[in-house]
Amino acid sequence: MTLLQPQHAGTFSVSTTSALNSATAGYVAGVTGVVFGHPLDSVKVWLQTNTAGKNKHMSATECVPSSPSAPSAARATSTGRHVSTFSRIGQQTMRSCASATMSTLASTVEPRSSTQTIRSVAKTARALYSGVSGPLLTVGIVQSINFTTYDAMRRVLHARDNPTALERDYLNNDSLTNVAISGFISGTGLAVITSPLIMIKTKQQITGNGFRQVVRESLFRNGKINLSGCFTGFYPHLVSETMGRALYYVVYEAAKRQVAAQRERRGLAPTVSLQERMLSAGFAGISCWALIYPFDVLRSRLYYQEGRSTTMEMIRTLRAEKAFYRGFGLTVLRAGPVAAAVLPVYDLVLEKLSS
Repeated sequence: MTLLQPQHAGTFSVSTTSALNSATAGYVAGVTGVVFGHPLDSVKVWLQTNTAGKNKHMSATECVPSSPSAPSAARATSTGRHVSTFSRIGQQTMRSCASATMSTLASTVEPRSSTQTIRSVAKTARALYSGVSGPLLTVGIVQSINFTTYDAMRRVLHARDNPTALERDYLNNDSLTNVAISGFISGTGLAVITSPLIMIKTKQQITGNGFRQVVRESLFRNGKINLSGCFTGFYPHLVSETMGRALYYVVYEAAKRQVAAQRERRGLAPTVSLQERMLSAGFAGISCWALIYPFDVLRSRLYYQEGRSTTMEMIRTLRAEKAFYRGFGLTVLRAGPVAAAVLPVYDLVLEKLSS
């Protein structure tokens, strides 16, 4: 079945085949992003929510700084004093996690502790991959919807602006405004779907509990379905999904086109290599997170506390703690490589299937 029939020769359509190609490319790209990005995403969540060490698969002593103590930190939160303490907690937590992991790996040189070392590494890996089951089960569907909507909107908008354009002309010649609109629309549709999924993932990463257990605890009250907690952090989530995706795609497309234009000016074929795609995507990912990171912190906190504070109360708490950018450096470190994998994979799979 054709989604958008061509009006006359020379125009193109958004067909079932093109939609399936976009869905398949999105599925492959989504799984790639989860596999590469989930461990650092877990550490990011721990830093954002001050919950390092609460994951049952990792000893609290491995990733919790010895000072300041948790009670004193709590008192600082409640009174609003010594807000710089929280910044130090985040930095110490990151250093402690890294130190504990490196110590564990370094201990492999001791044959007599090899069994303990293997167990410790396995526990650390399990903690870092807590919450990965949900994304792996759903990321294919989510990213398929995302990229299918994004690609279809680009086709439709380009056809509106250029009725006689060739079928694949939009990939390189549609306006960046259309790219932004397409990303914004795809993010809007996804926000409703992904809000409960990210809430469940966040709680799994913090606690280390299984997918089914967190679903039961989060979605059921007294034996009845209760979805109120699923949308506690929906407003910052909506901003992250819409504005973030719009900027993400625009920067990626702009960077690729700039590379192609430079090659063309030098008399070369206006193609973009895999390495250049990866650099463009990495820059896009970092730009995106620089914009949405405060909203991501707010979202994580709201999902974790599940309705105990309003959005405005949580904003005031985060301002008092100076915590809106806690873990930002780690997120940028993660964003570049993950984006460098996801968007080029989507591009290459889509081009292969469409050719």
